[in-house]
Amino acid sequence: MTRSLSILLVLLAFGVLALPSNAQFRVGAAYGTEAELGVAAGFQLPFSLDSVEGLSFGVDGIFYIPRSEGPSGAEVDITAFEVNGNAHYPLTDAGSGKVYALAGLQYAYVKADVTVFGISGSASDSQVGLNLGGGINFGMLFGEAKYSLGGMEQLALTVGVSF
Repeated sequence: MTRSLSILLVLLAFGVLALPSNAQFRVGAAYGTEAELGVAAGFQLPFSLDSVEGLSFGVDGIFYIPRSEGPSGAEVDITAFEVNGNAHYPLTDAGSGKVYALAGLQYAYVKADVTVFGISGSASDSQVGLNLGGGINFGMLFGEAKYSLGGMEQLALTVGVSF
């Protein structure tokens, strides 16, 4: 898990260095209905199409804070992260807020380390899913809700700042 996360962070760092100057960076906190609390980071890049004004593409990742759970005599440590690529379609420009719809793909990874009465084991899984949702930008602040079909199979709520 640590190696996968390290590789992901290095690739993200190189990708950030190669972004054009009109890219918008985003950081925030996330809550997933299955994976619970997490830390989110990513970027938004405006994309020009003659027929669709204001379209943008974003890449973000959410690392969910590892958690432990389990009944008496058993312990389960769960680690999860997701990487998303979404297109953002502008719906309205409501005064100071800009509302958008989003759709895209998700790569999700989950690992569980299990210990039952001193006997340990682990399992991991990764899947690709489809994201559907929307969000709103208020100046530097943003809020986003998306549901993943496949992948994490959860509703994820993210709030944060853009710069």
